Amino acid sequence: AAVYVGDTIEDVIMGKAAGVLTVAVLGGFGSRESLERASPDLLLDNLSDVAQLL
Repeated sequence: AAVYVGDTIEDVIMGKAAGVLTVAVLGGFGSRESLERASPDLLLDNLSDVAQLL
């Protein structure tokens, strides 16, 4: 399985286009509100939370 991890709306869009699980992470370029509007599969508070998913 593949996962697309990013911090922008564009990252979520690209992951969805690739047909993979999308994980948006706060703390980068995207705000919580903008990332929520992009509807990622998961929205995490920080990058270190990604390791727990793998």
